[in-house]
Amino acid sequence: MRNHRCSLVEQVTHGLREAIHSGFYKPGDILPSTQLLAERLGVSRIVTRAALKALTAEGLVNPRPGTGALVLAHGKRLWKGNVLFISRSNGIVYYENVFRTVLRKQLLVDGWHLMEATVVSDNDLDELDLQLTTHVDFAVVLFDNPAAERVLSKAGVPFVVLGDKTTYRRPGAVGYVRYDRSAGAGKMAEACRTLGIRRVLQVNLQDFDDVGAAFSAVGIESCTWLIAEGWSADQNAASYFAVRDAFLARLDREPFKKTDLLYFSDDCAFVGGFAAFACRNIRLPDDLRVASFAVKGNGPISYGELPRLELDPVADATEIAEAVKAYLANARWTGPKTIQTHFVGGEGFLSGKKNFPGQKKSNNSPNKRGC
Repeated sequence: MRNHRCSLVEQVTHGLREAIHSGFYKPGDILPSTQLLAERLGVSRIVTRAALKALTAEGLVNPRPGTGALVLAHGKRLWKGNVLFISRSNGIVYYENVFRTVLRKQLLVDGWHLMEATVVSDNDLDELDLQLTTHVDFAVVLFDNPAAERVLSKAGVPFVVLGDKTTYRRPGAVGYVRYDRSAGAGKMAEACRTLGIRRVLQVNLQDFDDVGAAFSAVGIESCTWLIAEGWSADQNAASYFAVRDAFLARLDREPFKKTDLLYFSDDCAFVGGFAAFACRNIRLPDDLRVASFAVKGNGPISYGELPRLELDPVADATEIAEAVKAYLANARWTGPKTIQTHFVGGEGFLSGKKNFPGQKKSNNSPNKRGC
């Protein structure tokens, strides 16, 4: 019976609250939809939606997109739901490991449980299929993973993909976040122009990001070496040796022209290339200025701070976690469109000095040799 001393919203909220406290609706139950509640109680959906919002604010229920309002345990911890994190590198990538750890911590604060699955190929779906036997509210796919994305689309699980594509369309994907590893290249190119750098050699692994356009925009010539022979992203430390050997073969086969700066588009390429130059008695950055792509907290390491285009996995995961929680609250993706690198100048580079402080220049500089 309606109580005319209270608004309809207050009456419906009180009735549902009592139904939860009395055990009529138990922890883990899903409340009837706002439409069904409105029909049963003879009120509008505006009223039932407002009542549900009030119960959510009290911590009694948690609305889950596509599922309904989950009844939470009073005075006890009950997960609001599950978020699935899908990777493709079997935990050997530093960025991925830090990203996953921060994502888990940020979701845990709000009561969301992070599940994990690794999908390397179309023949490696068992772990993902197993995780999907449990209800999954949302999925985060780190780095483009078509095999996993197809499974999620078929299962009807909303998901977001982080990857390298400039355009993206797949059923079930609520958003796509592109890694722009060249975002800070403009600032790096300006710093190079100020130092009088005229020619840059980019060392890329396969089709990694090309920053040549940024250099061209300020009048600096650039060329590219692709060091792909024998390299595999799944080999971890072994890939450093593969890059070193491929780099040595390239140096022997094709001596490069006068170059003012080496830019490594991948930190793995830097480690292998650094070792290759050492084998040829060429010291970096003494004999030649060098810059690199990098992941914050993971180098690349030299005896001084190197200039770099840097990704920050802690900041990136925190931003994605907030976007995921926002989606789970209102079923709308409002997260970032891109994750960008930032230019960080190293000592001796921005100062305009050819060599690092206290270091002597080698007699066999590659600048005196014949990209």
